[in-house]
Amino acid sequence: MADTLSNGEGASKRAEKTIRLFLNAEGVASPRARLDSVAFEVTLIEAGEKIGLRWDELSPEVQRAAGLYGIMTSVTNAVGAKNLSASDMVDNATARLEVIRSGAWSAESKVGARTGDVLEAIIRAFAESGKPLDEAGIEQRRKLLLDEDQGPAFRDKALANPRVAAIFAAIKAQRAEERLAKAKAKAADSTGDLDL
Repeated sequence: MADTLSNGEGASKRAEKTIRLFLNAEGVASPRARLDSVAFEVTLIEAGEKIGLRWDELSPEVQRAAGLYGIMTSVTNAVGAKNLSASDMVDNATARLEVIRSGAWSAESKVGARTGDVLEAIIRAFAESGKPLDEAGIEQRRKLLLDEDQGPAFRDKALANPRVAAIFAAIKAQRAEERLAKAKAKAADSTGDLDL
């Protein structure tokens, strides 16, 4: 693999003993997995050794298991922030899974609003303003929200708009009410003792 580690770029704050990089087919390194990543490379700092692996060296079964493990880790990392409410944990995990299901990956370390909810808020805001979006306009905004580079800035811009923000808040409130209703129904059906 290409020697891309001379300046220590991409060192993980969580793992001071290693430098972890992902490489694309041209050997360009990134500290985060990207859609064009084909290999990884780890430098064991104290030993001064590099180890790595190309994706195509793995059997399909190992690729599947590793992929599922990575996705599960990414989704559970989304709920790891301190002081998250139960509702925020559900929103963060669901938002991360939604990004992955859409065919994107770049927002792996970024936790934020569900893409579908932001898009729904944008669509409703345009409709309420008397300028409903057509299918092409909706698709354009969906692609922008999912774009690896432009997505976060577009999401922030959309949620900074007072109309979109109000509708988005209403969508989140509705979800919270639905979760509360489910929890109350489950509690009402519970006959178990409070064995705490």
